[in-house]
Amino acid sequence: LGVVDSGSYVAKSSETVAEFMGKWMSTYAATNTNLRTQQGYRSQIRRNINTALGSIPVQNLRAPQIQALYASMRRRGLAPRSVLAVHRILKEALSHGVMWGDLARNPADTVTPPKVEKRTISPWEVETFYKFFDCAEDSQFRGVYHVAVLTGLRRAELCGLRWTEVDLDKGELRVFRTLQRITGMGLVE
Repeated sequence: LGVVDSGSYVAKSSETVAEFMGKWMSTYAATNTNLRTQQGYRSQIRRNINTALGSIPVQNLRAPQIQALYASMRRRGLAPRSVLAVHRILKEALSHGVMWGDLARNPADTVTPPKVEKRTISPWEVETFYKFFDCAEDSQFRGVYHVAVLTGLRRAELCGLRWTEVDLDKGELRVFRTLQRITGMGLVE
């Protein structure tokens, strides 16, 4: 069975990695990810992927080039977690290239990102909580700090919280939205 007969034929294209990543962002990412995720993708694509691989025709992209990008990122002092983020973006985008018929295979499938060590986070001791609350006593954000420490809410969740979602009598609050700063858009709920 030939390449054309098997359905694995891909027409030759001069589309670069940068052009392909732009297309992926405006199609897949724009409809399947939230604005905060898209902002993170754009940043990683601009700073790392397009800087190193952007001018390469996407159909000519090979695993050693991707692996070299990861090694370069580590030499520049970037953490394994940052390299893994780039790997996940590239692998996801290129997998869509295969599904869309732009690529015969995904070169990121055979690349190994660095191992990320799991971090253990130790909770504060009771005395530390009291010291923190004492220090925050005169702050205009005292209430926000208390809610954050006592609930574990993230900053975007705290900022998106409304009084209608807080029931002081029952001692409950519900998180329905976040408020985040998105580059070029300001605060987005």
